[in-house]
Amino acid sequence: MLYLRTLQSDSRYFQIIGQSSFLLAGIFLMGWHVHLPLFLWAILGSVSFQMLAIYFGLANQNSLRSALITGLGLSLLLRVNHPLLMVTAAALAIGQKFVFKYKGYHFWNPANFGIGLLVLLSGDAWISPAQWDHHLWVVGLIALMGFFVLKTANRWDTALFFGTTLGLLCWVRFSWYLGWDWKVWWHQFNMGSFWLYTMFMITDPMTTPQRKWVRRGWAVLLAALTFYLQHLKFIPTAAVWSLLMLTPLVPFINHFFVAERWKWIK
Repeated sequence: MLYLRTLQSDSRYFQIIGQSSFLLAGIFLMGWHVHLPLFLWAILGSVSFQMLAIYFGLANQNSLRSALITGLGLSLLLRVNHPLLMVTAAALAIGQKFVFKYKGYHFWNPANFGIGLLVLLSGDAWISPAQWDHHLWVVGLIALMGFFVLKTANRWDTALFFGTTLGLLCWVRFSWYLGWDWKVWWHQFNMGSFWLYTMFMITDPMTTPQRKWVRRGWAVLLAALTFYLQHLKFIPTAAVWSLLMLTPLVPFINHFFVAERWKWIK
């Protein structure tokens, strides 16, 4: 019981357990072992740069949990041709939190920023959503761990409004407009990468609006932009780019729509 209360006291514990489980599943069941050195560089780089921030008084000890989540996120979504690029992604992810800030809020989800900027700047880095394939057990595992994360982080509404909006838009386009079989729609959402993004990246309490109804509207806007980029501009990694474009608005949204600030430790 004490162990469960400890986990519930900080939603980052569930996120670390979940992401670690996905990474281990990929290594042992989906052939990701060839990328193992890159995973180590991502995690060690993220934690090391956060430790530097702690040393210089820019962050507290508890922030190492967030850095570990960033390293795991880079490992799950980013692929590079050289270890130095993974370290660079970790530096970008952690560093931006202390450079781009407004009233204590950083502008981007760290892993999202590190991945997006490195892909834009380097020809040797890419996002690989297809690596998750369409295994139902992967979707089930991500959804199960995501439930615990969203419950403790109180961000279930972000995932629900984003997923429902995107699902409805895709249904209208696939079934009504194009006349495709429902299996095409199911293929779109039976992907581990979609569930990982929905459950673990867009629900970051530090980079989503604090006011509940505003946050839900923001999730709908995020889904609409993702749909536009993916299905009308044919960008398969649209979810990453839409989040990169919209999260800089969040600190200003929080300024105009004031609500109690999120704290990791309950």
